[in-house]
Amino acid sequence: MVSLTSDCWTSNQTISYMCLTAHFIDCDWKLQKCIIGFNELAPPHSREVISDGIIECLIKWGIQDKISTITLDNASNNDRATNILMSNFKGKGKLHFDGLFFHIRCCAHILNLVVQDGLGTIESSLVKIREDVKYLRKSSGRLLKFGEIAITIGTSTNRSSCTDVKTRWNSTHHMLESAIHHKKVFLGYALRDSNFVRSPTVDECTIMVQGVKSKLKSLFDKYCNAYKTSETAMNSSKISYNESTSHTNDFFACLNSRTISIERKYELDEYLDEPNLKLMDPKFDVLKRWNQHCSKFPVLSKMAKEIFGIPITTVASESAFSAGGAYIG
Repeated sequence: MVSLTSDCWTSNQTISYMCLTAHFIDCDWKLQKCIIGFNELAPPHSREVISDGIIECLIKWGIQDKISTITLDNASNNDRATNILMSNFKGKGKLHFDGLFFHIRCCAHILNLVVQDGLGTIESSLVKIREDVKYLRKSSGRLLKFGEIAITIGTSTNRSSCTDVKTRWNSTHHMLESAIHHKKVFLGYALRDSNFVRSPTVDECTIMVQGVKSKLKSLFDKYCNAYKTSETAMNSSKISYNESTSHTNDFFACLNSRTISIERKYELDEYLDEPNLKLMDPKFDVLKRWNQHCSKFPVLSKMAKEIFGIPITTVASESAFSAGGAYIG
């Protein structure tokens, strides 16, 4: 499968161009990308002009039926062009996974919105943590007691609790990172201070995780259906067989006949049950690791190969417009 990125640019001579870049993971599990189209774009930059330019390029390369996703910026004409492309692929029965992941929006353009939206899903817990930290930092006595509890339960005190600035989501990340480190200390302090009533519950540490696992399972099921993986690799199915002797006496044949069931674990559950990797090597290659585990996780490896091949920004196409001092003959 091939994923695309595309971007448009207008030169000083007011000539418009469109760059189309293809991304895929090859048979050796190496991420590849190449510019397959760099063409002048006729004005105006309407949805029809953009979509026609993309389809023409795909046909030229013979990959019009192998496209899984396209990553574009957030211009409205790109949204409409994407709808035309989806309609085209759907009409030919080549819209993979019903177009659920077809249009990928460039994270370089909307990263802050993504983070803010993500934080919104845990807003209730976020407010509790923010107010907890403020409450503790208002009193040196509270901070002292908090530190004593940390030492008692064996939590390292080398990280201090910090508040965030709402408009700087990286500071929110630091606050949450510190709060997670002190999670048991917060719960312990809440038992000793009746005014400390905002501490997040244990359930609020687990509800979001279950939501992520649910979405992962849903995607995994789609891949199972799409690739028609054998039932024994997908489900907790049972393989049964009979062992019988050639006794002529039916009674002894019955005694010596037995059914053996072999339980096979659900592939996704087996993967999630594996211990987390301790990534000490800065050159760790996640694609190489998935390549090594293709036989163990046949469906998940297919998911990984296509998902890791999806670019999250249009930088690959945008950079084609930046000569950066390069010689152009």
